[in-house]
Amino acid sequence: MEAHIDDNPTALSSKRPRVVTSPAVELALIHWVQHMEAKGETATGPMLREKRRRFEGELQVPEKERLLSEGWLQSFCKTYKICEHRQHGEAGSVDTEAAQVEREHCQKILARYSLRDRWNFNETALFPYAPPDHGLATKQMSRKKKEKFRITIGVACNADRSEKLKPFFIGKAKKPRCFRKQGPEQHGFAIAIIRRRG
Repeated sequence: MEAHIDDNPTALSSKRPRVVTSPAVELALIHWVQHMEAKGETATGPMLREKRRRFEGELQVPEKERLLSEGWLQSFCKTYKICEHRQHGEAGSVDTEAAQVEREHCQKILARYSLRDRWNFNETALFPYAPPDHGLATKQMSRKKKEKFRITIGVACNADRSEKLKPFFIGKAKKPRCFRKQGPEQHGFAIAIIRRRG
């Protein structure tokens, strides 16, 4: 009984004890999942089923003991606390060693300047015509097509926060059509032209 609990950490929380017919296959499968995670990759249900089929063949599991149905997958994931996660961002593509070297290089450069002379600039997007993507209603509402019009806004501040520039808009055209024959200056916008190299 104790061995069964050790092999199945969630067995006591389930209504019926989970029976593992091929422990070697299950061990190989969970090691493969962990190997995928270490590489920054995720597995899917079809991938797990195919891997189990291959492991059963390699470990010479008798045909009558092989799991041909798909019911084992849910139990397997519950036992090892495997959940579906949505991947965000692109952090998995970052070279951490190169980032650390560059961080140290930047720190050496910044050390020569006081906090008030260290500036940070960021861009963000504003969707002025986009409606909220959630809200209150008496029933489920169908979603309308998103308004994709976007304005790029720049914000800047120094390290000790003694100076903060007003947000400014970043555009591509020297004379945007929305201003018609007038320039941005006539509408109260300060303009700075940045020329890209290459």
